[in-house]
Amino acid sequence: MTFTLLALMLPLSVWLAASTMSAQQDRVAEQQLSRHSVTAVTTTEARADAAAAPTEFGAQTVASVDATWTFRGDHDGQVTAEVGTPAGTEIAIWVDDSGERSLPPITSTDVLVATTFIGFGSFFAVGTLLMGTYAAVRFRLDAEREAEWDRAIKNFLDENSLS
Repeated sequence: MTFTLLALMLPLSVWLAASTMSAQQDRVAEQQLSRHSVTAVTTTEARADAAAAPTEFGAQTVASVDATWTFRGDHDGQVTAEVGTPAGTEIAIWVDDSGERSLPPITSTDVLVATTFIGFGSFFAVGTLLMGTYAAVRFRLDAEREAEWDRAIKNFLDENSLS
């Protein structure tokens, strides 16, 4: 029964992965049109945060600095730069259609990773749930059967005792 349900989950996992791929590919197409790479110019030097002390894992290597960029008007904001980067350094950033900072657009690789994760993840999640339920039910039934055997043996010995 468990393996039958698991086998039936396979087409459902494929369907989930395919629908995820379709939705993500639509996002790729939309973001390709609405996200733009521009060059920001830092207006201050990138300095390490005084509160961020070096640790055994390393020192602070990047900092947020003020910068300006032009895309459908002049904009300013914060960008990330390596500590020690002087003012006037050009840094590539991504902006949306209004020129505000945004994340880079998702790529085909991102779509493939999300699709794979959804497909295999849903299959293994349901498989784990089904196998866990099977193991729990089997454990409970085995315990009941053992208790039944113990009672039957005790009753047999009580009825056939020599005393």
